[in-house]
Amino acid sequence: MQRLNYRKTVPTTTTETMRAPPHDKDYAAACDSPKIATIFLYRSTQNNLTPPTNDIMAVRIFNLRNVPDDEAEAVRELLQQDKIDFYETPAGNWGMSVPALWLRDEALEPRARALIAAYQKERQIKAKAAYEQQKAAGENRTIFDSLKENPLRFLIYMVIIAGLLYISTMPFLNLAGE
Repeated sequence: MQRLNYRKTVPTTTTETMRAPPHDKDYAAACDSPKIATIFLYRSTQNNLTPPTNDIMAVRIFNLRNVPDDEAEAVRELLQQDKIDFYETPAGNWGMSVPALWLRDEALEPRARALIAAYQKERQIKAKAAYEQQKAAGENRTIFDSLKENPLRFLIYMVIIAGLLYISTMPFLNLAGE
């Protein structure tokens, strides 16, 4: 089943005819008139930032929020090596948008998901091995190591936590005592 995109792009220009969803009649009446809304399209084939221009909706294949840069770059390279056509949306100026990798062709989704899952499984195995190696060598950092490095900071945090607990529970304890 194809998902419909309510945008129709004219491929040779930087204008786009706006098509409204069928349930929004006022917007549809305004946009189906001969007026054409001008939208500046950001087209860059080198950076894979070109949005899809066909009638099929794109598929989000990989969310980039809170993903380390090296993992994001590895997934991009993996998709490019397998010649899977994708584009990327950035987080935006305030981080409100969805930073993700999107497939232009819905039919490639199972193959792309399988590649990403295999990569993540391999990465997980490597991370666990590195952790076990650090643990065996005694190099892994624990909470007691932080306490030894900066005991004053630990004491200040404990005082703040105790103060917050006191302020939070005293009204209830006073009600129980009355």
